Amino acid sequence: MSLVPSKKNDQVFQLSLTELAFTLVFLLLLLAGLMVHHEKRSADGERRRAEQQRQVALAEQAKLREAVRTSQELSRLRDDSEKAVAELKALLPQSAVNPDAIISDLRKCSAKDTEIRRLQAAVADLEEKLTALVAVAALVKKAGADTAKATVGREVATALAFKKGYEDARNGPIQGGEGFDRGKSCGVSENRLSDLTKEAQNLRGQLTNMIKQAEGTKNSKGFGLPPCWVDESGKVQRLLDVEVTDGGLIVRAGWPPERNGDSKAVPGVEALTSTDSEETIAAFRGAADSVYAWSRGQDPECRHYASVTVSATKVQSAVTGKNAVYDYFYPYGREALAKP
Repeated sequence: MSLVPSKKNDQVFQLSLTELAFTLVFLLLLLAGLMVHHEKRSADGERRRAEQQRQVALAEQAKLREAVRTSQELSRLRDDSEKAVAELKALLPQSAVNPDAIISDLRKCSAKDTEIRRLQAAVADLEEKLTALVAVAALVKKAGADTAKATVGREVATALAFKKGYEDARNGPIQGGEGFDRGKSCGVSENRLSDLTKEAQNLRGQLTNMIKQAEGTKNSKGFGLPPCWVDESGKVQRLLDVEVTDGGLIVRAGWPPERNGDSKAVPGVEALTSTDSEETIAAFRGAADSVYAWSRGQDPECRHYASVTVSATKVQSAVTGKNAVYDYFYPYGREALAKP
């Protein structure tokens, strides 16, 4: 036998007991951490569910409060209504009128709004017809008793002729009481047709004028925008006659008689031509701005023309006045000197 004592083997599976103990303790700590984390997540989920349930409960509580308020309001209104009915009955104790019947009738009336609106429309229609009858009556009164029958006959004949012409044009009869509306529509259309005819005539003239400019005829300016007013032959129709003086400008109407209606539709023209006296350059520009803006808004854009006569004795006054006119209008013909 060997006399050297053998060493004890304190390792199991190549690990010391101390290392094994540390490993077990670490595993226990890890397991405890996982359990704590699981409990925390469970607690958070419970809190969220509890918060959601609380919010739902609050919403339901708000709905209940609103329903209670609505119920209280309805109850109050019902009580007020019953109180008013009782007071009404108390005010009529000796009357032969039955308050209950009156209240019942009032409630029935409130349910007839549709019928009331229909009757209102019928009344409006009758008022239109009455207006027409009043006009006929005025004609009869004006004509006198002796000629009343003849006047009415002429009016009826005119109305029947208009009706016949309208029915022939539309290939169908006028139904019911639509004659007034149809006649009014025809009048509006006729006025519109007249306006369109004038506009078409002016456009044809503008086209003729532009063709002349393109061909380079001797009467053409050859530059600038088309004139706002021309006749059918393409000749320019001026808007204003302006006299340049030492103190300012004298502006007069320069348009032909057939443009009287059109001139009223141009803003600023009335202000320019309302007086036949001298006005300042500033006043002229203020009114001419509106005419210029109107011409720029046309389709196509155009310019009005103005003839210029110079009676100013000072060169500076003459130049300033002419420049003010040409800032807004094209020159119509040559400048002229005022006769002494």
